[in-house]
Amino acid sequence: MPDPVVHFEIISPDASNLHRFYGSVFGWKIAVDNPFGYGMVDTRTPGRGINGGIGAPLPGGRGHFTIYVQVPNIDAALSRVITEGGRIAMSKTTVPNGPTLAQFFDPAGHLMGLIEGANQPDSGPRSRVAAPSPRPAATSQAGARGLLRPRPKAAVAAKPKAKPKPKKRKVSAKKANKAKKSAKKRKGKGRR
Repeated sequence: MPDPVVHFEIISPDASNLHRFYGSVFGWKIAVDNPFGYGMVDTRTPGRGINGGIGAPLPGGRGHFTIYVQVPNIDAALSRVITEGGRIAMSKTTVPNGPTLAQFFDPAGHLMGLIEGANQPDSGPRSRVAAPSPRPAATSQAGARGLLRPRPKAAVAAKPKAKPKPKKRKVSAKKANKAKKSAKKRKGKGRR
């Protein structure tokens, strides 16, 4: 059975405005009754659609949109990600009192999430997995989304990038001649 999308996240420096916007536009119930201001989104569509979250990035972070795909085994999914040219953004992590998750960048650079759980046929997305929940500010947030985030392992990258060759500076003929004359003058002074 294919792996389902079970959660979405919208991250923005203006998260409180987005809470109001999406709540008003789509009628979503957005609960921000937590110390982190991470809005847990209830789309109020039993048996249809998925729930998600709207939150702010870490200081200096940027906004983005991420979906989470439920897989039966995160380790196997991350192995496939690497084999197919992606790279790991966040290693497998179990959120206390929450799900086990990981994040990766696809070959085009899009941030995607994985949530570990058993896929159940025709059982409505809400019963498949609990949504990620906010974590204490003392732990860094996964891409600023209220999830635990260990430091990414550099050795996990799918394809090592070659070091770029230094570019040769283009110098005008006038500057090149001036530099040659200056070098000759320095040589001449050293002989005296």
